[in-house]
Amino acid sequence: MSIATASVAEALDELEATLAHLLATLERANADEKGSGDA
Repeated sequence: MSIATASVAEALDELEATLAHLLATLERANADEKGSGDA
């Protein structure tokens, strides 16, 4: 595997981790909103 390919794979891994963290944060915020809101 070339250095460029390795760099892209590493960047994708980081992006995936970032998106997973963001999704978890959004889900937690949404759950908090439903739990404490007046809906």
